[in-house]
Order: sequence, then structure tokens, then C-alpha cells
Amino acid sequence: VNPEFDRLRKRSEIRVAEEARQREMEVMRRQLGRLQQRLLETDKLADKLKDLGQEALTEEELAKLQRRPRVELDIAHLTSELGLDACGADQDVDSEEEEQQAKEAVKTVRVQKQREKEKVQKAHHEDKRAMQKERNKCRERKLTED
Repeated sequence: VNPEFDRLRKRSEIRVAEEARQREMEVMRRQLGRLQQRLLETDKLADKLKDLGQEALTEEELAKLQRRPRVELDIAHLTSELGLDACGADQDVDSEEEEQQAKEAVKTVRVQKQREKEKVQKAHHEDKRAMQKERNKCRERKLTED
């Protein structure tokens, strides 16, 4: 078969695989956001526990506090999967530093998404252009054969 079609087919397969990977990454980003929100909520519960004592918390809130280590592990796993590791980050950073890191992470994710979108658009454009060239060649062949 035509090598141009093989090349286009391979590009298309690569693009489909890339899009699937992007969807998977987006799911992990949303999950990371939910886990980070849950961690903030447990921080508030921990503050409430310090201020008002254990009697002020419901059983459900106490259970949330007990699940905090698991949430932290899940966050660490997802950040490493997404490539957002902060190497050597101190665990006892104050809230301003955490907020700044969160903003930087969001900015990094936005930039990555934009670059990936541009890659997909460029590949689509190249595929479309190659297909148009192939069609033009076929038309020219038909015209010269007649």
C-alpha cells in the first residue's frame, strides 16, 4: 500500500494514543485537586480539634482526620504520576508557601495543557495537509490519464 497512507495511519494512531494519555492525565489532575481540597478540609478539622477538643468533632470528622495519611500518600502518588514532584520539599511549610506552590502547579499544568493542545493541533494540521497533497496527486493522475 502507499507509504504515505501508512505514515498518516501511524500518525493518527500516535495522536489517538496521545489523546487517551491526555484524558487520563486530566482525570488524575481532577483527582489531585479533590484530594488537595480534602487535605485542606482535614487541616481545618485538625485546627478545630486543637482549639475546641475532641468533643467538638463528630465521628465522621474524626474518621476524616484518621484518613489524612492515606490522602497524603495518594497526593504524593498522583503528583509523581503527573510529574509535579517538588523534590526535597519541606513538609512543614506554612500556608503561604503551600498556596504559592499550588499556584505554580496550576500554572505549570496550564502551560503543559497548552503545549499539548498545540502539538495535537499541529499534528492534525500536518495530517490534513498531507491528505490534501495526496488527493491533489490523485486528481492530477486522473487528469493526465484522460
